[in-house]
Amino acid sequence: MGGHNAVLKDYIDVAVMNRLVPFLQSALSQTRSVLPGLPLWLTETSSSSSGGTPNVADRFVAGFLWLDKLGVSSTMGVEAVFRQDFYGSNYGLLDSHLNPNPDYWLTLLFKRLVRGPVFNVTGASDVRVYAACANPDSFSLGALVIYLLNPNNYFVPVNLSQFPDQVYLLYILTAGDSDGLSFKVLGTEWSEAAVEWK
Repeated sequence: MGGHNAVLKDYIDVAVMNRLVPFLQSALSQTRSVLPGLPLWLTETSSSSSGGTPNVADRFVAGFLWLDKLGVSSTMGVEAVFRQDFYGSNYGLLDSHLNPNPDYWLTLLFKRLVRGPVFNVTGASDVRVYAACANPDSFSLGALVIYLLNPNNYFVPVNLSQFPDQVYLLYILTAGDSDGLSFKVLGTEWSEAAVEWK
């Protein structure tokens, strides 16, 4: 998505999220036709291109496209995703004063929680659900990370009955103030809650 002509609602549009799939399918097809075992890396990417959308690509809302890109890429077998750009433009992980933008914190949390391999999961077409093995540096072997994106902000029931008597750590990321999806400051508000489901 071109950041120069995108608007806030594009960052939570499932149709926009779906645009990545055919690009990755084409790249995988081309690389596998040359060398079947050749790994595919996605480089110089973010939630939008062309420097990102001012006052949108550096806000909470951009995390929907970024986390979905990480989920889609891992599900399709992309071995590495490299963020563009760490500093600068509207989509940098750090702003011009070197303060972390919301995507910085989302990337950090993702790296701490998720390692792979990836599992196929299903959900409603407008709710994105991904699952992968947890990072063994943070969790015991066999731990599972399930991450869900709810861009429409409606009630979504989650059924994990196949994991009875397990302890769950819930990380619920929400916009932190009246700015809603345009919320910019993120990081210090995180809390971790242990929940046991019976």
